[in-house]
Amino acid sequence: MSSSPSIDPAGVPAASTPDRVRAAISNAAAQTGNSFDFLLAQARVESHLNPTAHAGTSTARGLYQFTEGSWLKALERHGGDHGLGGAQAAILSGAARNPAQRAAILALRNDPTASSLMAGELANDNRATLTAHLGRSPDGAELYLAHFLGADGANRLLDTLAASPQASA
Repeated sequence: MSSSPSIDPAGVPAASTPDRVRAAISNAAAQTGNSFDFLLAQARVESHLNPTAHAGTSTARGLYQFTEGSWLKALERHGGDHGLGGAQAAILSGAARNPAQRAAILALRNDPTASSLMAGELANDNRATLTAHLGRSPDGAELYLAHFLGADGANRLLDTLAASPQASA
């Protein structure tokens, strides 16, 4: 994983500043074809733009609060497209089951660049799934639902809402 960012012993990326966070989000928006404003708003909601934020009730970490499972899946699908081929290869080969390797891969959630890129790719995956299900492009709120609930969970909620608009979520 030679392309990995510099991580200090506490798992905090070197030089995580507000400007670096915004630059990472801008770069991810450009590379993944997503709106900067959408990715920025999502990071604000998820972490208040704190690249090392973590949830006390789950494994979620980073700007976009990726859980361990969603992070590994995103890297497996898209890591090689964004300079994270070493992490992708470790996941695909099973080497990520090694505790030290797994910890290093999971620590990448704290890197604003890696996290923003994977959030952009996840938004693209979710957009494709929701579009196929809804028969139209999803709006930003629907994309956020898919980030939060997973695309299948968002589809179920949106179907329920369409069938019973007065129902309580």
